[in-house]
Amino acid sequence: MTIYLVFLLNLIISSLAFAEQTVLCSTYESCREDFIQAGLGWGHKSWPVTAKPGLTTDVLHKTPAHPTAIVVSSGLHGIEGFVGSVIQQKWLNQIKNKQCAKDFIFIHSLNPWGMKNLRRTDENNVDLNRNFANSEELYKTKNPEYQKISHFLNPRTNYQIYFAEKPLFILQSLGLILQHSIDTLRKSILKGQYEEPQGIYFGGHRPSEQKQKLIEFKDQYLKSYKSIFWIDLHTGYGARGQLHLLANTQDEEKKKKLQAWFPKVGIDFGDQKNFYNTTGDLISFIETWSTAESTYQGLVFEYGTLDSQKTLGSIESLRRMIRENQKSQYKAVDEKSDEKVMAEFKDMFAPEDPEWNRKISQQTETLIAELCP
Repeated sequence: MTIYLVFLLNLIISSLAFAEQTVLCSTYESCREDFIQAGLGWGHKSWPVTAKPGLTTDVLHKTPAHPTAIVVSSGLHGIEGFVGSVIQQKWLNQIKNKQCAKDFIFIHSLNPWGMKNLRRTDENNVDLNRNFANSEELYKTKNPEYQKISHFLNPRTNYQIYFAEKPLFILQSLGLILQHSIDTLRKSILKGQYEEPQGIYFGGHRPSEQKQKLIEFKDQYLKSYKSIFWIDLHTGYGARGQLHLLANTQDEEKKKKLQAWFPKVGIDFGDQKNFYNTTGDLISFIETWSTAESTYQGLVFEYGTLDSQKTLGSIESLRRMIRENQKSQYKAVDEKSDEKVMAEFKDMFAPEDPEWNRKISQQTETLIAELCP
């Protein structure tokens, strides 16, 4: 009987641990509260978003104790912040009782408006991961390949569900692929555009407020470190349930240095087939902060959801992006259509599938252990 009770107790504890491991917080406010609670005992700083009462980006930090800092940021694409928040909370719990040889700093919800409103973009439809640059020239960039198919990417009508919508979209996409190739289309669309404010992957016409906030963050928290390694958390692109490590750099020496951080795991670089370079991304921007006194490196942790490295998965990812933007810009004709778009969009960036969450949690824990054995 005693053995049976012990077994039952262990089973209950395991089940509760699994449930905790796989449940996402449901609102921006609850995610923020859970994040702050996970960091009790750490220094906490908030910076508000201008003219958006109640929306803040939050930082957890400790007094610098080592020459190297690991910065972990989430929610640059707002709706992706739900997974990012839970990953950060698990990260905090995994290292809180360890003596790490590096300092950790966590930045929660870089795009709180997008997170609260279940959008990737900010309130101006700007994709913040296409907005960071040291030069105003970025916002004058032309993307002629994008413009050739803008009518397809950005329909200017109210969205309505209809029976053949998905098959028709696949057929239209396959026609474009035959004309341009999937690799050309993927890279021309995903790298960003600066001409259509209501279009998908719009990088903005000027620097975002968050750019200046991050510069202030650097000056306040990072000036004492000799080495800074930045990890930006994202969801959506890549094989379902797979954690991809992504880097924009094409420099071979930089690739070797990045790979040294995680020697057991491959890194996907933007110049490889099936992946892509972006313009105005956060990691490339922070790497320009390197000086003779301190070096900045970074990677994106991308948690795949729809097998978008494959043709059909890539088409389905694009369809969901287009329909959500269409609904946001021009509204849906009825509640059913609105709910359908949002359900698919949320599933693409914040899946509630327990098995998906279990897989990404395990992979992340393994990499955390490499940074803090």
